[in-house]
Amino acid sequence: MRLPSVRLLLAMAGAVALGCGEIRPTAPGRIVGTAGSPTTSPSLVGKWSFTRLFTDDIGAAHLSQTVWSFAANGSATRTVYSDNLTAGVGDVIVTQGRWSSTPTVLSVVFDGSTTPNRYDYRFEGGALILAGTAFRPLAQ
Repeated sequence: MRLPSVRLLLAMAGAVALGCGEIRPTAPGRIVGTAGSPTTSPSLVGKWSFTRLFTDDIGAAHLSQTVWSFAANGSATRTVYSDNLTAGVGDVIVTQGRWSSTPTVLSVVFDGSTTPNRYDYRFEGGALILAGTAFRPLAQ
């Protein structure tokens, strides 16, 4: 049985921390290069999170969180948590793949595909702005 109240408390704590500016940017990780490895940006390496708490048109409370994890070896994981807090149900979708980047474009080829998904990115005040959405660094 899922415990949406625990996720709600964590989300609320995160939302309060974000609103108060209490989250401090951390070093997103390090890069280790080897011959033949993809071109990866050291500043992208690490875990990045975007959390949204909202109420829909009928008054149900929802929590949505997307976590991107970029490893120095070029592997990528996108985890999407979706919870209807009012109904007490949720879902998790994990997608894995490989990533590479230029100074402004992140390319991810998800497992089972050969077509890269391209996302514009930049950094602002410790946040990763990925396709227009601000992701905060998560501690390693």
